[in-house]
Amino acid sequence: MARVVRFYETGGPEVLRIEEVAVPPPGKGEVQIRIHALGLNRSEVRFRSGQGRSAPRFPARPGYDAAGTVAAVGEGVRGFTIVDAVSVIPGFDMNDYGLYGDLANAPQAWSRTVHLRRAGRREPQAGYCQDIPARGDRRSPSLPGVESADRQGRRDGVTPARAGARRAHSRREL
Repeated sequence: MARVVRFYETGGPEVLRIEEVAVPPPGKGEVQIRIHALGLNRSEVRFRSGQGRSAPRFPARPGYDAAGTVAAVGEGVRGFTIVDAVSVIPGFDMNDYGLYGDLANAPQAWSRTVHLRRAGRREPQAGYCQDIPARGDRRSPSLPGVESADRQGRRDGVTPARAGARRAHSRREL
Protein backbone atom coordinates (compact mmCIF):
# COMPACT_ATOMS: atom_id res chain seq x y z
CA MET A 1 0.00 0.00 0.00
CA ALA A 2 1.17 3.52 -0.78
CA ARG A 3 -0.08 6.97 0.14
CA VAL A 4 -1.25 8.87 -2.95
CA VAL A 5 -3.05 12.13 -3.57
CA ARG A 6 -6.30 11.87 -5.53
CA PHE A 7 -9.40 13.95 -6.15
CA TYR A 8 -12.97 13.10 -7.11
CA GLU A 9 -14.21 16.49 -8.31
CA THR A 10 -12.64 19.60 -9.79
CA GLY A 11 -11.89 22.55 -7.56
CA GLY A 12 -9.26 24.12 -5.34
CA PRO A 13 -6.78 22.38 -3.05
CA GLU A 14 -9.60 21.39 -0.71
CA VAL A 15 -10.67 18.61 -3.14
CA LEU A 16 -7.35 16.76 -2.73
CA ARG A 17 -7.43 13.60 -0.59
CA ILE A 18 -4.52 11.51 0.72
CA GLU A 19 -5.45 7.84 0.42
CA GLU A 20 -3.82 4.44 0.90
CA VAL A 21 -3.99 2.49 -2.35
CA ALA A 22 -2.33 -0.54 -3.88
CA VAL A 23 -0.04 0.55 -6.70
CA PRO A 24 0.08 -2.14 -9.41
CA PRO A 25 3.46 -3.46 -10.56
CA PRO A 26 4.92 -1.54 -13.51
CA GLY A 27 3.62 -2.56 -16.90
CA LYS A 28 5.47 -2.90 -20.17
CA GLY A 29 7.75 0.11 -20.69
CA GLU A 30 7.13 1.50 -17.19
CA VAL A 31 9.38 2.28 -14.23
CA GLN A 32 8.03 2.17 -10.68
CA ILE A 33 9.46 4.99 -8.58
CA ARG A 34 9.63 5.36 -4.81
CA ILE A 35 9.08 9.11 -4.73
CA HIS A 36 11.24 11.26 -2.45
CA ALA A 37 10.44 14.71 -3.92
CA LEU A 38 7.86 16.10 -6.30
CA GLY A 39 7.31 19.33 -8.12
CA LEU A 40 4.25 21.53 -7.79
CA ASN A 41 3.40 23.54 -10.86
CA ARG A 42 0.61 25.24 -12.74
CA SER A 43 -0.17 22.16 -14.83
CA GLU A 44 -1.40 20.25 -11.78
CA VAL A 45 -3.48 23.23 -10.61
CA ARG A 46 -5.10 23.53 -14.05
CA PHE A 47 -5.70 19.76 -14.19
CA ARG A 48 -7.26 19.74 -10.70
CA SER A 49 -9.50 22.70 -11.54
CA GLY A 50 -10.66 21.19 -14.84
CA GLN A 51 -8.85 23.74 -17.02
CA GLY A 52 -6.02 21.50 -18.23
CA ARG A 53 -5.40 20.05 -21.69
CA SER A 54 -7.57 17.08 -20.79
CA ALA A 55 -10.45 16.78 -18.37
CA PRO A 56 -9.63 14.68 -15.29
CA ARG A 57 -11.02 11.14 -15.13
CA PHE A 58 -12.09 10.45 -11.54
CA PRO A 59 -10.61 9.43 -9.25
CA ALA A 60 -7.78 11.52 -10.67
CA ARG A 61 -4.18 11.59 -9.48
CA PRO A 62 -2.19 14.73 -10.31
CA GLY A 63 1.56 15.02 -10.65
CA TYR A 64 4.04 15.61 -13.48
CA ASP A 65 7.43 16.21 -11.85
CA ALA A 66 8.99 13.77 -9.39
CA ALA A 67 12.33 12.42 -8.21
CA GLY A 68 13.11 9.27 -6.31
CA THR A 69 14.59 5.82 -6.65
CA VAL A 70 13.60 2.95 -8.92
CA ALA A 71 11.52 0.39 -6.98
CA ALA A 72 10.75 -1.94 -9.91
CA VAL A 73 10.98 -2.07 -13.71
CA GLY A 74 8.44 -3.36 -16.18
CA GLU A 75 8.89 -5.66 -19.13
CA GLY A 76 11.20 -4.34 -21.85
CA VAL A 77 12.71 -1.56 -19.71
CA ARG A 78 16.42 -1.00 -20.28
CA GLY A 79 18.84 1.40 -18.65
CA PHE A 80 17.23 1.36 -15.19
CA THR A 81 18.05 -0.82 -12.21
CA ILE A 82 16.53 -1.08 -8.76
CA VAL A 83 17.61 1.84 -6.48
CA ASP A 84 18.85 4.01 -9.37
CA ALA A 85 18.23 7.68 -8.65
CA VAL A 86 15.67 8.84 -11.21
CA SER A 87 13.59 11.86 -12.14
CA VAL A 88 10.52 12.24 -14.32
CA ILE A 89 9.85 15.18 -16.60
CA PRO A 90 6.45 16.21 -18.02
CA GLY A 91 5.43 14.68 -21.32
CA PHE A 92 2.44 12.46 -20.61
CA ASP A 93 -1.23 12.85 -19.72
CA MET A 94 -1.93 12.96 -15.96
CA ASN A 95 -4.96 10.77 -16.62
CA ASP A 96 -2.51 8.03 -17.55
CA TYR A 97 0.19 8.72 -14.94
CA GLY A 98 -0.08 10.78 -11.76
CA LEU A 99 2.97 11.13 -9.55
CA TYR A 100 1.72 12.67 -6.29
CA GLY A 101 2.38 9.97 -3.71
CA ASP A 102 4.94 7.65 -2.15
CA LEU A 103 5.03 5.22 -5.08
CA ALA A 104 4.08 5.64 -8.73
CA ASN A 105 4.54 4.10 -12.15
CA ALA A 106 5.91 6.33 -14.89
CA PRO A 107 6.65 5.78 -18.57
CA GLN A 108 10.28 4.90 -19.28
CA ALA A 109 10.31 7.39 -22.15
CA TRP A 110 9.85 10.31 -19.71
CA SER A 111 12.04 8.99 -16.87
CA ARG A 112 15.70 9.93 -16.59
CA THR A 113 18.47 8.47 -14.51
CA VAL A 114 20.21 11.08 -12.41
CA HIS A 115 23.97 11.09 -12.09
CA LEU A 116 24.80 12.18 -8.57
CA ARG A 117 28.38 13.06 -7.73
CA ARG A 118 28.45 12.83 -3.93
CA ALA A 119 24.82 12.68 -2.89
CA GLY A 120 23.77 9.37 -1.43
CA ARG A 121 20.89 7.24 -2.66
CA ARG A 122 18.69 9.01 -0.11
CA GLU A 123 19.10 12.38 -1.85
CA PRO A 124 17.54 11.97 -5.33
CA GLN A 125 15.71 15.27 -4.95
CA ALA A 126 19.08 17.04 -5.19
CA GLY A 127 19.69 15.40 -8.54
CA TYR A 128 16.27 16.24 -9.90
CA CYS A 129 17.53 19.67 -10.95
CA GLN A 130 19.79 17.92 -13.45
CA ASP A 131 16.77 17.73 -15.77
CA ILE A 132 16.59 21.50 -16.14
CA PRO A 133 18.74 21.20 -19.31
CA ALA A 134 16.12 18.85 -20.76
CA ARG A 135 13.55 21.63 -20.31
CA GLY A 136 15.53 24.29 -22.16
CA ASP A 137 17.74 25.93 -19.51
CA ARG A 138 21.35 24.75 -19.79
CA ARG A 139 22.27 26.06 -16.35
CA SER A 140 21.54 23.54 -13.61
CA PRO A 141 21.21 24.89 -10.09
CA SER A 142 24.18 24.26 -7.85
CA LEU A 143 22.99 21.95 -5.08
CA PRO A 144 24.95 19.66 -2.73
CA GLY A 145 26.24 16.59 -4.55
CA VAL A 146 25.07 17.63 -8.00
CA GLU A 147 27.50 18.17 -10.85
CA SER A 148 26.30 21.17 -12.85
CA ALA A 149 27.64 23.38 -15.59
CA ASP A 150 26.45 26.37 -17.58
CA ARG A 151 26.38 26.69 -21.40
CA GLN A 152 30.15 27.13 -21.61
CA GLY A 153 30.79 24.13 -19.39
CA ARG A 154 31.94 26.27 -16.45
CA ARG A 155 31.32 24.87 -13.02
CA ASP A 156 31.48 28.21 -11.22
CA GLY A 157 29.55 31.46 -11.11
CA VAL A 158 26.15 32.20 -9.65
CA THR A 159 23.42 32.76 -12.21
CA PRO A 160 19.97 34.03 -11.20
CA ALA A 161 18.67 30.46 -11.52
CA ARG A 162 21.36 29.16 -9.17
CA ALA A 163 20.81 31.94 -6.64
CA GLY A 164 17.07 31.18 -6.58
CA ALA A 165 17.70 27.45 -6.23
CA ARG A 166 20.10 28.05 -3.34
CA ARG A 167 17.53 30.21 -1.55
CA ALA A 168 14.81 27.61 -2.12
CA HIS A 169 17.12 24.76 -1.03
CA SER A 170 18.05 26.59 2.17
CA ARG A 171 14.32 26.96 2.94
CA ARG A 172 13.75 23.26 2.13
CA GLU A 173 11.25 24.10 -0.61
CA LEU A 174 12.73 21.78 -3.21
